[in-house]
Amino acid sequence: VYDSPQSIDIHGVKLLLAHGDEIDKDDYNYIRLRKFLRCWPMKIVAYILPGFLVKKIGDKAGEKSHGNYLRENINKDRIISLIRSYAQKEYRKSKFDFCVTGHFHLRDEHSFETAKSINLGTWLSEPGFYEITSENNKFYDL
Repeated sequence: VYDSPQSIDIHGVKLLLAHGDEIDKDDYNYIRLRKFLRCWPMKIVAYILPGFLVKKIGDKAGEKSHGNYLRENINKDRIISLIRSYAQKEYRKSKFDFCVTGHFHLRDEHSFETAKSINLGTWLSEPGFYEITSENNKFYDL
């Protein structure tokens, strides 16, 4: 598990992998929550509590977060623009073939210059995956 974006090369395909939770700099509530959950006191609490309890708390928080996000996502165009802008900005720093992100519950595939920005969407309403091969690159629904 990585805490920050990672560049990897798989069989000559350069990937930038990022969760995407730091793309929207204006989502102050999420930024504060992320900082809180990763602070050292919370790490100690998570270490001390039994695993089943930590999982139960995480599942409950996830249900609330995902449900609200999917129902209230009225900023689809803004979010897609943020994802694509992030990929293009990172591409200028270090060239890659694909920038793969998640976090936002919207599927998106965008080509620019010689690269692609892929946001994987959500398993909650659109279970699927993105396949990268030498012949084809595309989303598949499950």
